[in-house]
Amino acid sequence: MNYFKNENDEIFAYDDEQIAQGYGSDLTSITVAEKEVIVNPPKTQAELNEIARQKAKATRDNALEANTYTLSDGSVYQVRPKDLPNFQTAIQLGVDTDWVLADNSVRLTTVAELQEILNAGVTQAKTIYDNYMVTLKSIGV
Repeated sequence: MNYFKNENDEIFAYDDEQIAQGYGSDLTSITVAEKEVIVNPPKTQAELNEIARQKAKATRDNALEANTYTLSDGSVYQVRPKDLPNFQTAIQLGVDTDWVLADNSVRLTTVAELQEILNAGVTQAKTIYDNYMVTLKSIGV
């Protein structure tokens, strides 16, 4: 395949038979590498920064969704951002509560344990956000 471009960088491709018939004679011949640069221009620094920001955001969101806390007896609680209001409400009610754990089993959880889990979850989330901010600063956002 032979590649050509016009003054607007529009790409045309002709096989040898078409070239023999005169196709592309009014166009500028270009290499495959030149065609690739026109079709897939290099990303600007701003585009690269946005890609890095989106990746950091996805990493942050995945970490927050995977946020758990394990009590001393091995019970694993999910402490995702969407779970925090449930912890706060249960703590405000001030009664021990059956709680669905990360493995979907149910465990009677004391108010003190709920507070411990909430505190740990918030601390872990803060660390996740702090890491996200460090990443953003490193890419110049």
